[in-house]
Amino acid sequence: MGIGRIRNSKHAGGKLYIMKQKIISFARKMHLLPLLEKIRLLVIILKTHPKNRGYVKNSPKKLYPPYSLMHDAYRHCSYMAYDKTGLRDAALIMQIIREFTSGDHLVICEFGCGPARIIRNLEAADPGIAKLIGTDYNPKTIQWCQKSVPEIHFIKNELAPPLDLPDHSLDVLYCISVFTHLSEEMHFKWIKEIRRVLKPGGLFIGSFHGDESCHKLLPEEKSKYLRGELVTRGNVKEGSRIYTAYHSDPFVANELLAGFGFVRKEDVAFGQTIWCAK
Repeated sequence: MGIGRIRNSKHAGGKLYIMKQKIISFARKMHLLPLLEKIRLLVIILKTHPKNRGYVKNSPKKLYPPYSLMHDAYRHCSYMAYDKTGLRDAALIMQIIREFTSGDHLVICEFGCGPARIIRNLEAADPGIAKLIGTDYNPKTIQWCQKSVPEIHFIKNELAPPLDLPDHSLDVLYCISVFTHLSEEMHFKWIKEIRRVLKPGGLFIGSFHGDESCHKLLPEEKSKYLRGELVTRGNVKEGSRIYTAYHSDPFVANELLAGFGFVRKEDVAFGQTIWCAK
């Protein structure tokens, strides 16, 4: 479909890379990752803040998310990256949507919208949108979105369903890097909920850690992945960026999305594999 590949084609490898993954695995088992993330955030703020101050001079009226929310969602605090990738990814999302849908008055929801990086740019990418809805389980994120992007309807969800939306109320629901941070139980609870809120023939778009990411797995994890199972890395708060899930094609196509009548794997985008289902 010509989405284009947005990733580095060279996978890290070798003994040093495996050693790094083992160190991270040890830190996860010892419950040290949250502390390391806080240290990383402080370092990134020190590096990024001067550039951000210069950048906002060109757009002084635009509101940007707090550094803590940006880092939690994107692992960076760059206003420029927030803008550029938001515009790029909104255009890509609409390109995918328009391959499967037509007409105006679309009701579109971003499940796990974070600090509105993509959703705030969707209307500019396509005039045929009647309503935009963003949901997220982080209350601080939703509070910021409601205050800073008031033209979009934002609602808070919990880690587990339901969404505060009526049955069959959405033409499209998309989520970028959401299932990549959920347990197996939550995968199936949320896909059931997504089917509830989509209209008959409604479109689901989701990004997953597929073959483009499996080089990150340790040998025992890789074996599980190749057996078609879901691989999760926990010992941290589920739903957070450092809780990670990896999805083989058989798991997504034959298990997670089995309830849909149409399922298609797309090109790699957002550094992840895109799946569409209706």
